[in-house]
Amino acid sequence: AGSQAHNDQDVMFAQHMIAHHQQAIQMSDIILGKQGIDPRVIDLANQIKSAQGPEIQQLQTWLNQWGQPTTPG
Repeated sequence: AGSQAHNDQDVMFAQHMIAHHQQAIQMSDIILGKQGIDPRVIDLANQIKSAQGPEIQQLQTWLNQWGQPTTPG
């Protein structure tokens, strides 16, 4: 199967997933900034950050390759 060109839905999906992942990282940072948090929750917050960061970069790379902005608007 040949690779098809991206379409508007692909662009919108990537832009919104970037925002979604950034929110997950922000929420994780809030948790990591607090005292007395259950170590399992801290562990999960760190896992979220390490998983979401590279996904944001991949989505941004695709949008840049498509000549599209990384945020909707």
